[in-house]
Amino acid sequence: MGSPPFLTITFIIISLASHASITIAADTLSPAQNLTDGQTLVSSNQRFELGFFAPGRSSNRYLGIWYHNLPLTVVWVANKANPVPDSSGSLILTSNGVLLLRNSSMGLLWSTNQTITAKSPVLQLLDTGNLVVTESDGNSFLWESFDNMSDTLLPGMKLGWDLQINLNRFMRSWKSSDDPSDGDFSFSLDPPESPQLVLRRGSQKQYRWGPFDGNRFSGSNELRANPVFQPLFVYNADEVYYEFQQLDESVLSRFQVTPLGLVRYFTWRLGSSTEWSMMVTLNRDYCDSYGMCGPYGNCYSDDPNCRCLDGFMPTSPQDWRLVDWKGGCTRKYELNCSNRDGFVRYTGLKLPDNSTVWPNFSQSPEVCRAQCLRTCDCMACANIDVHGNGSRCVVWLGQLVDMRSFPNGGEELYIRMAHAELGTTTGDLNALQQPCGTKKAEEQFKDNNPGDRLDCQKHIRHHNPDLHTSGKSSGGEAIASAKRKKLAVKISVIGELPNGKEIAVKRLSQNSGQGLKELKNEVILIAKLQHRNLVKLLGCCIQGEESISEEKKVAALDEALQHSFGDCARTALSSSRLQAWKLWNEEHPLELMDTLLEESYVPNEVVRCIHVALLCVQQRAEDRPTMSNVVFMLSNEGAELPQPKEPGFPTESSAKKAESSSTGQTSNPTANDMTITAVDGR
Repeated sequence: MGSPPFLTITFIIISLASHASITIAADTLSPAQNLTDGQTLVSSNQRFELGFFAPGRSSNRYLGIWYHNLPLTVVWVANKANPVPDSSGSLILTSNGVLLLRNSSMGLLWSTNQTITAKSPVLQLLDTGNLVVTESDGNSFLWESFDNMSDTLLPGMKLGWDLQINLNRFMRSWKSSDDPSDGDFSFSLDPPESPQLVLRRGSQKQYRWGPFDGNRFSGSNELRANPVFQPLFVYNADEVYYEFQQLDESVLSRFQVTPLGLVRYFTWRLGSSTEWSMMVTLNRDYCDSYGMCGPYGNCYSDDPNCRCLDGFMPTSPQDWRLVDWKGGCTRKYELNCSNRDGFVRYTGLKLPDNSTVWPNFSQSPEVCRAQCLRTCDCMACANIDVHGNGSRCVVWLGQLVDMRSFPNGGEELYIRMAHAELGTTTGDLNALQQPCGTKKAEEQFKDNNPGDRLDCQKHIRHHNPDLHTSGKSSGGEAIASAKRKKLAVKISVIGELPNGKEIAVKRLSQNSGQGLKELKNEVILIAKLQHRNLVKLLGCCIQGEESISEEKKVAALDEALQHSFGDCARTALSSSRLQAWKLWNEEHPLELMDTLLEESYVPNEVVRCIHVALLCVQQRAEDRPTMSNVVFMLSNEGAELPQPKEPGFPTESSAKKAESSSTGQTSNPTANDMTITAVDGR
């Protein structure tokens, strides 16, 4: 039974009208048209689509852009704060180029706010996913969605600043997967003067990468060039921004700030992928957390996470023991802006926060450091291609925060140190970690000093071959140092090799006179002597001003270190042993003090130091206090000190059986069978 002719005609008319309402145009909308719920615009390359959608389990409707022919993945939302409660939403383009989003009662839910009007406006969805209002001739944009980001960064989007109109383009997370209104997290490029990427929760920094170094953002390798995309950083008088360009047209890619505050990079390979692949998460571990270790703390990915930089110590050791590192570290020696501060060079670091660019000192690293030293609040400096157009002097005015160890791709940073710290820390950490006695050091010294070289290999290599393959030698704190007089005094330090072996390092002071010859003789002698009660020589370095011997630490070494403490303590008080003993017996010990210090010392403390020093240089080793006793005597003013006995001379031997002034014990003398062919004063 056939249908009546009028019914067939009516059905055809209704179907045609319905199809026409869905496909108003391919990728453009004119002022004479409205885009209603159920209608979409599709970019000419079939990549992106504009229309109304409902996120997740929500029934609210939003105007947005998503990938065409893929599972719903929204990249931009217009009315984030004002959803349409039903399907009555309608997008209108006015005759002067303003976009309006209204509901069924014509209430305004969202609009563009551009100040420039158009004569013949057109709304177009570009192949890049950018929704633009333009003149019909297409020469300029009056408004674009790329200037009003949601939670996604697409290829070609500019993350950063338009300085001409003071526009900051930044990403904002959704509140949840069901609610695209503004969430807690924002991801931005700031400040324009020293650009870095910052993830904030509200106004608080959560993660930070930067500043830019001409190749990448400090602390992150993920934003560098790779087979999928090419990053671009632009810095000029008009704009400062970061963007990335797609290299493989068969791959879709995007960055997203998730509602949980993760910055992630996703890809989709056309024709083969069935879901988005999460390739990178920028904030990948605890060390990326902002200020994890506090001021002057350095974060490591291993355990423990935080350690103080060399020359610094925990501000609150108790908090650090409780794994609370936020208080950071404080200097061991305070700075003195007017008195010989210097720099220690660090490498493999993520650069600190709050950098400042000094454009007038960009030509030379030396000029940059010199200017930093002249500025009392300048704590560090570096020369970086921070704007991508040549090296600049970048400085840090104030505390150094948010650093981490970054061995692969880290930066070089010069940190200001007090002069006292420079005496125990080399100005180049690479040099500090270069083992003395390596072939490289010896060859370099031989080239520069062919006539003055001690062949360490000749005497010790067959005893200790492992020292030449050691990766580094890390020294501990100096037990004592002689800074005030140009004497041939040795400085003893305790350190540890990478293999865990504990060593003692003896280093001659820079201005040693006969010390070099003495050290050479000592190296040769110790290398030939083998006894369980004698230290074993592991290596040496006699290179220019560096004269160092490394000895295996044994219990018998404590006695030698104790004696060195006494010598160095007396030297710091600018005296000789006999003079110190003479003035002590005459009850005028304060005459030992350097006149330069006479207005800056506490007499009781000085007398106690002299007293302990004399105990440490008594002739008989058994009379000398142990190092633990020395520490106790110096740190406890109420402790009663024994009277010191007369200091001895190295060639003098005592066969007398005497009571120890420090221990109260007696010991039998032993004969010294060693012959002495030359006598030099200690």
